[in-house]
Amino acid sequence: MYNIDLYRTLSGDSPVQEYIDDLVKNNDELELTQINVYLKLLEAHGFTINNVKANAIRKIRGDIWELRPKSSRVFFFHYQNGTFVLLHAYKKQGQKAPPKEIEKAEREMREYRRRHNEKHN
Repeated sequence: MYNIDLYRTLSGDSPVQEYIDDLVKNNDELELTQINVYLKLLEAHGFTINNVKANAIRKIRGDIWELRPKSSRVFFFHYQNGTFVLLHAYKKQGQKAPPKEIEKAEREMREYRRRHNEKHN
């Protein structure tokens, strides 16, 4: 079993939670259900999730991965001790992840690591 953590900005906001809240506000139950199913699978199987649900995750670049429920994309990375950190989410527009979304995920990951490594030192 793995842990799921949400990246939070310096002001305490969670981009993934905000994305989910928008789906709730728009009554997009199918998308919400798929995100929840994929998160439970990630929690249960980690990087072997594709053995259970084909193409559920894809490596994007470096340590950045994307969870691929329906038309949503959720960027995440493995932090340590079996913890996956969900960075931010967006609606898929084309075949490839937009470079600006990848760069944003990389910034969020660096920020998360910097803040959490300071706590442990």
